[in-house]
Formats: sequence, structure tokens, C-alpha cells
Amino acid sequence: FRDGDNAPMAFVELVDRPIVEVSTPAPKEEVVAE
Repeated sequence: FRDGDNAPMAFVELVDRPIVEVSTPAPKEEVVAE
């Protein structure tokens, strides 16, 4: 990750994604692709 705006943005995405996956069941294919 870059030092700057991209670092916090990526961190937020990593934190938010698991919560979103739990609330809304995502297709297994997408999870495997990640």
C-alpha cells in the first residue's frame, strides 16, 4: 500500500468487506477471486 490516502482507503475496504459479506451473502466465486 502507498503511504498516503490510498493506505487508509485500502484499510477501510478490508475492514468493511467482511461486514458487508456477513450482512449480504456474496457469491462464493467473488470471495475466491479476492
